[in-house]
Amino acid sequence: MELSELDIEQKHNPRNYKLAWEYAQSTMKLVNESTTILNTKLSTLLGFNGLLLRFALDLKGLNITVSGLTCYSCLVLKIGVCVFSITSLLFIAWGLRTGRSGSTVHVTTLLQRQWYYCEEENIYLHLTKTLRDGIEDLRQFRDKKAGAFDKSLILLILAVVCLALNIILSAFGIEPKP
Repeated sequence: MELSELDIEQKHNPRNYKLAWEYAQSTMKLVNESTTILNTKLSTLLGFNGLLLRFALDLKGLNITVSGLTCYSCLVLKIGVCVFSITSLLFIAWGLRTGRSGSTVHVTTLLQRQWYYCEEENIYLHLTKTLRDGIEDLRQFRDKKAGAFDKSLILLILAVVCLALNIILSAFGIEPKP
């Protein structure tokens, strides 16, 4: 059941502005928490990428022969691990960058005469509208971080697949004697 505009005006409750303010604050908190969680996940991927690049140094390259022929697959897979991992690192760096934190009302603004002597309800409404805009800014920023995380995770998985394939192929190869 929806309230018409007339019903809303007739049922005006001066406490509703506080409810809107509290809801906006809790929404801002949730968006901030989800952004923090994404930052933690991105940092974890950063560590895994670093380890993966370290493991890539020990992968077999051109020094494998299969049936007397040089195996280029291992080299291609080693390059694949590095390329996917480095590209993943770029997305992580982009996701971990800082950005706008959203709109706020500076305290000095509220101490100005026009706001200081204003009705409490009007101040809450102004702050709630400003917070609403800030929440939207933060949501967009968080969503961009989430996109960077998703891309980085896919690239990390591809790098791990290349790593595993390199290990499998090198198990079948014969290292030439120096």
